[in-house]
Amino acid sequence: MFCFVFFPACNKTLHTVTIVDDMRDTLIQKNTKVMAITRDLLKMRMIHEETYSEIEARKTNQDKMRELYKSLRASDLVKVAFYDALKEREPNILNSHGKN
Repeated sequence: MFCFVFFPACNKTLHTVTIVDDMRDTLIQKNTKVMAITRDLLKMRMIHEETYSEIEARKTNQDKMRELYKSLRASDLVKVAFYDALKEREPNILNSHGKN
């Protein structure tokens, strides 16, 4: 990502991406609304139907989150969309870590 310090939106994106990356293990363990967030990403066209089905096929929330994280590698934009959906659906996870 090409960014200058004086672009506030870019700084927010970098901060958000860092949070999503740093909290990976916590989010895998604690997120209980994986499919709701996955549906949000599908509606935003951040993931494909096939990816949605692959995530849905996993048995546990932790496995679903691991599969979802594979999709987050696509771009920082997908990570920002994931963060926004997470903030809407699971704010307590972010609040408990001071990441809001």
